[in-house]
Amino acid sequence: MERPDIYIVNENPILIQVLTRKHMKPVFSKFVIGCILFYMMVNWIPNIISIYFPTTIWDYLNITAKGIDRNSLPAYPMVMVMYAFAFEGVFQLGKALYVLTLVRNRTAEYGSIFEGFTVYGKALAISFLQTVICTLWTMCFIIPGVIARYGFRQSYFILADDPSKHPIQCMAESKLRMTGNKMNLFRLDISFLPYLMLGYLPQLIVGVFGVNAATLTGMAVYMLSDIFLVTAMAFWFAGCGVFYELLITGGFDNFRYANQEIFRKKGVLPVDFEE
Repeated sequence: MERPDIYIVNENPILIQVLTRKHMKPVFSKFVIGCILFYMMVNWIPNIISIYFPTTIWDYLNITAKGIDRNSLPAYPMVMVMYAFAFEGVFQLGKALYVLTLVRNRTAEYGSIFEGFTVYGKALAISFLQTVICTLWTMCFIIPGVIARYGFRQSYFILADDPSKHPIQCMAESKLRMTGNKMNLFRLDISFLPYLMLGYLPQLIVGVFGVNAATLTGMAVYMLSDIFLVTAMAFWFAGCGVFYELLITGGFDNFRYANQEIFRKKGVLPVDFEE
C-alpha cells in the first residue's frame, strides 16, 4: 500500500466544532432525522427484538458449573450479539457515507445510510477484525485497547471514499493517518462531551423513575428520551467527519466542497483560540 501523506490535525477542537455547526446549520434538523434512523437500526431494533427473544449466550451454553453465578455474567441476549455481528459494520459504513455527504454536499441523504450493503462483506470484515484486535488489546490492558480503537477510527470513512479498497488496506491506512493524530481526535471527542452529557440527561431521568426497558412501553419511553442524545450525537458525528476531511485534504484551506467558504472564514474565534 502506498504510504499516504500524514497531516497532523492541529486545528483547535473548538474551532472545528464552531465551523461544523455553521456548516450544518441549514440542514441540521434533516441530518438529525437520518441519525435517528441510524440509531434505530443499530440500537432500537435489536433492543425490541431482544424483548421477544431474551435468551442469553449463557442459556445456550447451559452454564451450570458449581461456583458460577450466572447473575454476575453479562446478560446480553444472543439475538443482540448476532444482530451486532451481522449489521454493525454495514451501518457504521452507512453512517460514514451519510456524514461525508453532509460535509461535502451540505445535504442529508437518508438513503446513504443503507448504501453500505453494496459492500456488505468488506464492512463485515472491518467490523469483525476491529472487534477482535481491540478486544485482544483491551484484555491486555484498557489503554492499549482504546489506542487501537482510535487507530482504526477512519477505516469506514476510507472505505466509504473508495469501496474498491480491501478491508485490511482501509484499516492499515487508518492506522497510518492516525499516527500523531490519536490525541487530537480524542481532544475533539472531549469537546463534544458536554453536549453528549446534556443529551443523555433525559434518559438518566427516565432511569431514575424506574422505567422498565424490558417491556414495549418502557422501551418506547427510553426511545423518546434517546432523541435528545441522538441530536447531540449528530453534531459529534459531523465534527468527526470534518476531522477526517482535514486528515485527507491537509487543512481547511484545501476544502473544495459546498459552502467551503465557511471553513476559511477568519475571526470565528477569539485570537487566542486561533491555530
